[in-house]
Amino acid sequence: MHKHLVLVVRPSETIDPSVVRVACQSLHALSESIGLEALLVAPREEAKAGYFAVATISDWQVADKAHAVIWLENIRYFKSPVPVSVDGKPWEPALENAKGDAVFGRFAIGVRGIPSIAFAAVILAAGLYPSEPLPEMNRQHTVIEIDEAAPSPDPLDPATSYRDAANLSIRLELQFQRQRARLRALLTRSSGAFCVMSGASFDLPGGGSLLEVSHYHPLFQQGPDTINNVGLKTRNVHAIYENGLVTIRQDHRIRFAPDIPPGFRAEFRGRTHAAIPEIVNLSNLRFHEEEIFERRLRRLGISVSD
Repeated sequence: MHKHLVLVVRPSETIDPSVVRVACQSLHALSESIGLEALLVAPREEAKAGYFAVATISDWQVADKAHAVIWLENIRYFKSPVPVSVDGKPWEPALENAKGDAVFGRFAIGVRGIPSIAFAAVILAAGLYPSEPLPEMNRQHTVIEIDEAAPSPDPLDPATSYRDAANLSIRLELQFQRQRARLRALLTRSSGAFCVMSGASFDLPGGGSLLEVSHYHPLFQQGPDTINNVGLKTRNVHAIYENGLVTIRQDHRIRFAPDIPPGFRAEFRGRTHAAIPEIVNLSNLRFHEEEIFERRLRRLGISVSD
């Protein structure tokens, strides 16, 4: 789950700027959106295309099968729109085809998550400060070492360019990736290169692994970026876990949501217990079960009892 969102808004069709109508194929993107900050972006056919404002989502409701109405507050408009890409490189991660070229079809999605690093980079490019520090830069919750001597663009300086903000985004992303690699190496040496919930191993020929580092207590909810809060998971298992369709009890039993699709459950290969090493702090498992898994069930009106 993302801490920030992007909303595709057509200013030419908007009467009240605090109430917008967006295309929304899935309600999941909005299910935990109240209180989150969102970038507003105008599609390319609009007179002033690009990211043009940032706001806080105060409420939302379904409009029809394909749209939602969203109420906004604390709207901050940019002096001029920020282009969706710099030198052909989009701020937001794009899907890639077999050749490794960006596929921009995902940018048609009316409501989508955006990584905190990319969100902050757009805000800086617009000449504003992010409302809060990036989780990757918060020393209380991460072991990433920021190079204090490295120059950073001053968002109050009119000379700050899109390229400067893009370079900051790249620098932070590299630091974030180094931390992922470090944690992956520690987990592999201590527990083996396999998914803690399915037992699957995704080793590449010649070494390396496609398993992902997964946080039990999410980073965007102030979870620590340390070895006692992470485990290796396959990409599908990671996504299912993050979306609250499955959790891990403190006794390491795997708990599935009553409405989990059969195909999703098959990803766990019949496992009933997760292989959680002793170093993992059980309070992180409890946080996910109570704040992610059970909270989702309550929101959908599903009993939280087994």
